[in-house]
Amino acid sequence: MIWLVIIIILSLLAVWLKDIDNVSHFAEAGREREIARQAKSIWQRRGKPQGKDTEIWLEAEKKVDSACELYEKIIKFIAP
Repeated sequence: MIWLVIIIILSLLAVWLKDIDNVSHFAEAGREREIARQAKSIWQRRGKPQGKDTEIWLEAEKKVDSACELYEKIIKFIAP
């Protein structure tokens, strides 16, 4: 039963982190670098708009921070 819960949680994490290459890269790259990568991806997906730098950066920052928090919760759940 516990393995099923773990698999479901890890699957949800994979979906949540779909734009992040992999967790080890994410941990090694550092928060700022990952935010920059996410911001560039968002900027490109939106058609490279001008004057939206701060808005896009804050969105990327929120996404990265949420992913970090979720990852930490899962790690604490798996290995309390």
